[in-house]
Amino acid sequence: MRRIKEGRGGWRTASGATHQSLAENAVSRFKALVGVSLAARGFKNQQVEALVKCRVLNRMPSLDLPLSERILRS
Repeated sequence: MRRIKEGRGGWRTASGATHQSLAENAVSRFKALVGVSLAARGFKNQQVEALVKCRVLNRMPSLDLPLSERILRS
């Protein structure tokens, strides 16, 4: 109860809810891009397949996002 009095943002940070939200978003993106199931049958092969898919997912932002520059207004 004491942490709720600190405000919602303080509670989210203290309870770890922000980390949980980030993890859930990452899993959601993973499933949307590469599918829900794995094609490999063996457990070791599934581990490798998941690792490859994660590496592809982590590489995508560097390939897709444009470079941006800050514009100073006078």
